[in-house]
Amino acid sequence: MTVDPTYVVDSDVFITAKNLYYSFDICPGFWKSVVHHHLAGRVFSVDRARSELLAGHPAEEAKFATGADGWLVAYARVHRAIVVTNEQSAPESRREIKLPDVCDQFEVKHENTFAMLRALNVSFDWARDG
Repeated sequence: MTVDPTYVVDSDVFITAKNLYYSFDICPGFWKSVVHHHLAGRVFSVDRARSELLAGHPAEEAKFATGADGWLVAYARVHRAIVVTNEQSAPESRREIKLPDVCDQFEVKHENTFAMLRALNVSFDWARDG
């Protein structure tokens, strides 16, 4: 028996989606799909990510120890979830610790937004009015 994967989403996914390619007025289907899959038990986040969103601080501005990243990885490890982030691995970076590198350290799978949407069979279609 295969179990459908669950996803824990970093705040940067929501911030980037809202500000760029999935803004509320252009692609409401993205947001509806997130809610749908949350209610179906497949997509989650953590309180710390919510706090980052409400404070208006993009994830990259938050310090790792006080931000959501550690909590995302811990939740994903305990619940065998996949972390979804837009961050790119930078294991040689001395300036900041990237979420994918923390995931790798703790053997937690991570993906980008598009991989999650494909795995959830989400698609957006255009329909002409009238």
